Amino acid sequence: MKSTKQDLYTQIGNKIKELRTAKKATQESVAEKLGITSQQFYKYEIAKDKISLEKLNTIAKMFDVGIEYFLGDLLKTKSKNQDSTILSEEEKELVALYRKISKKRFQALWMEIGNDILTSSKK
Repeated sequence: MKSTKQDLYTQIGNKIKELRTAKKATQESVAEKLGITSQQFYKYEIAKDKISLEKLNTIAKMFDVGIEYFLGDLLKTKSKNQDSTILSEEEKELVALYRKISKKRFQALWMEIGNDILTSSKK
């Protein structure tokens, strides 16, 4: 049976590959940005080598996700406000627009409109 530590690196490797392929990036292009060989990057994806926190953080920033994305189910506690999903460009734009609204009452209105649209789309 694998150790929890090995499970962690396997999950991280799987998540790196999942994210990279979702973003249509090659192992070579990501490796180049990390300053490593594509062979080394491949070893991270298959969990043959352990990736450093520094490199993992660089990958997270490269693909615009939080580092918790790579830890997924292994996180024991996760607040309700944390979301480790990959956002589309449209979703990022919606979040950015929401954050630009300075008054709470307009933020509440924004949410109400969104909920109304959701409800109407289910009919």
